[in-house]
Amino acid sequence: MDQLSFGNPTKYWVLDPELASFPEDSIGSSTSSRSTSADWDKALQACTSLYQLKPYSLLSQNCHNFVGHFLNQVRYDNKDWDVVNIATAIFIHGQFIGAASLAKTWLPHVGLVVLGTVLGGIPFLFCWLISVIAIGCAWSYLFLKVQSAQGPGAASLV
Repeated sequence: MDQLSFGNPTKYWVLDPELASFPEDSIGSSTSSRSTSADWDKALQACTSLYQLKPYSLLSQNCHNFVGHFLNQVRYDNKDWDVVNIATAIFIHGQFIGAASLAKTWLPHVGLVVLGTVLGGIPFLFCWLISVIAIGCAWSYLFLKVQSAQGPGAASLV
């Protein structure tokens, strides 16, 4: 408990409770449009109960999938949330916890690119760019492959 696989969080995104809706049949909420802290707690407990039973998998069952399932459960912003949407939203709307978190996130990457450019020049930058694109494509392919292997309705359980 309290030990995340990749260290402590460095960014957070403050959700707007007004963008959530709780249909009465989904979690037994007391209202159909306004969210209350009890509704949030019920949805979080339901997601926690479901994910406690699932084995952890880096690609298909992880903390990002848990968050996606919760956001889908509360119909946050009337969107279909998955890992890619969450990563994009955190990148755009997320706030760093502090200067140390900003440095922890970007300093190793920027340092590697600067050092590689100084030592390797344009060939390094070209290889780096191709590597980033290839890794991004491979990750997206694997994500879609895992989602399609889970069958129809898997998106609702993301």
